[in-house]
Amino acid sequence: MAPRTFRMIVLVAYLAAAARADAACTAAAPMANVPESTPTSAFVDHGNGTVTHTLTGLMWKRCAEGRSGDGCLMGAPALLSWTDAHLVALNDTSGGHTDWRVPNFKELASIVETCGHNPASNMAIFPTTVVTSAHWTSTTVRGSPSSAYTVSFLRGITNTAGKTAPLAVRLVRSGNAPSGGFDSRHIGAIDVDGDGKADPLTDGVLIVRYLFGLRGTALIDHAVAAGAQRTTAEQIESFLRSVLPSQ
Repeated sequence: MAPRTFRMIVLVAYLAAAARADAACTAAAPMANVPESTPTSAFVDHGNGTVTHTLTGLMWKRCAEGRSGDGCLMGAPALLSWTDAHLVALNDTSGGHTDWRVPNFKELASIVETCGHNPASNMAIFPTTVVTSAHWTSTTVRGSPSSAYTVSFLRGITNTAGKTAPLAVRLVRSGNAPSGGFDSRHIGAIDVDGDGKADPLTDGVLIVRYLFGLRGTALIDHAVAAGAQRTTAEQIESFLRSVLPSQ
């Protein structure tokens, strides 16, 4: 997505919030005269632990990984490496969906609440937001393949971290987002080998091997399904380069 388009989306969100002058800031430490950037009215709660942000069409899990239940009070935040975060997303079936993924940088930044901090998050929509750890994005730092961008919801600050660092994770799926919106890099339920279905024992293995840098025979050995349309290492690698974060 072009920077201008992204700025327009942010502007729309800001104006929508400003139009609700009576809305109270949902952050724990609000700032005076700063309208909400993620008003509760901009989300649809599906009643199953997921919400859709109507300004972007993205569907989010209300709880960070490791937490669950009403108000996300059960469990403790799971602090995962970048690769493990993708693996967790690959196997997540929350809300009956199998295409959960780690959000890219622009997507995660779109739910930062700018009217306050600690957390810089709408607590009505994302209760008990993790502030003791930054959150992973799927966006690899250009020129530094071992690092990725992060977003902290303590004050809404963005940064980078080495991919082995243990950080918090909040999963997203494209939902009703326009095709290509937010430069989405889908790493959820992907039919890598083209056999018509996403199988964790074939497609999932191929994704994990690729993320760990395996190529050629080491990538595809015993991991391509019968009836697959993409069967060679070159075909698999080309496909994965087109849908996964830069390696």
